[in-house]
Amino acid sequence: MEFSHNARSLAPSGVAVRHITTADTHRARADVLNTVIGQRLRIPDVKTQFEGWPWLSNPHKDSVTEGVNEILRKYTVTPKVMHRLTKNQLDVLVAGWFPLASRERLAELAQFVCWMFIVDDEIDGMAKASMEEFRHIWDEILRVISESCALHGHDAGAEFRKSEFQSAETFRPFGVRLMERYTQEQRQRFWNELKITADAYIKLHEFTKLDRIPDYDAYSIGRYGSSCMAQNLAMFEYANESNIPEEIMESLELKTLWKETTDLTWIWNDIVSFKKEIADGFMDNMVLIASKPSYDLQAGLDHCIERMADAVSRTNKAVATLETKYLRSDRGHGTAGSADSDRIAQDLEKFITCCKALVTGTFAWGQSTPRYGSLDKDRAADGSISFTTGDKIAI
Repeated sequence: MEFSHNARSLAPSGVAVRHITTADTHRARADVLNTVIGQRLRIPDVKTQFEGWPWLSNPHKDSVTEGVNEILRKYTVTPKVMHRLTKNQLDVLVAGWFPLASRERLAELAQFVCWMFIVDDEIDGMAKASMEEFRHIWDEILRVISESCALHGHDAGAEFRKSEFQSAETFRPFGVRLMERYTQEQRQRFWNELKITADAYIKLHEFTKLDRIPDYDAYSIGRYGSSCMAQNLAMFEYANESNIPEEIMESLELKTLWKETTDLTWIWNDIVSFKKEIADGFMDNMVLIASKPSYDLQAGLDHCIERMADAVSRTNKAVATLETKYLRSDRGHGTAGSADSDRIAQDLEKFITCCKALVTGTFAWGQSTPRYGSLDKDRAADGSISFTTGDKIAI
């Protein structure tokens, strides 16, 4: 797949990637589940991978709760969404994702994150839907966002047909804010990532119709989108009240930073969620997929850790190049030391900081949240976390 602005290089990259697209093609899911249940897994302490990276939390964390409460006052949500929004340390997660946002912007972004959870819940409820029905809901979500953001020929403020899906309509108030505070290029960048997410969810829905484990490469491509993390990156300029020139946003180094940040978050999420997911019989997870064809889960997990280390290395290299090209006093846009040049440098520095903080924040939250069983409580003296596959966690 071409490394384009629309796709942000979704093909797996780096030396750690394995191509196992033909291995164990026809082994039934039930047989695989019987093979992996009962295996003992050890997650090593990988915090040292992020040496020199910031560990930040927005001081206005309480405003996340305010934003969530506003959503709950306006909309009726399922018990599952209610639990996810109020019982899983969402304030910690969002404060780590957007550490530099003002109190007002953080509350607004909390509502944006709530919208993502509402979409995910409505999608989860369509597990047995036909492909046509599944595509229809995503067509509706994309239509509403396109209208709300005045993209693809839609006029700002025009009256549009209401969608039958709450997950689509819930976005409209945030769309108004995007129209006020984002340029067309910034809104288009967000929509591009949402389209990638839609395509990924559709592809992963196709996987569930097959009685076999997905291929490594296909899953990696789909998981980039279904993680929804790149949509958060598309909100960094909103959080930081900045506008980075398109020349920089379109640079190879920025695209690399964007992709590796996204990959780091979804790979780590697959690791920390694996105990919960496998106990629930859900097997479409990189830990299991990377363990093919023998289904030695520790080998699959070790591969994920190696892939993360590779992504951290590529991130650091991309950041170093960005700093050389755009943050040195004798480089950048406009006259060195001018107000315009200084602003661009500050905006880019904030973006880089937020990328790293998104990763470290997701890393810390994934181990502490009750959603995945508060894995931190099982940490050994060497920093590792061990568990047996199949053990249920208390939700």
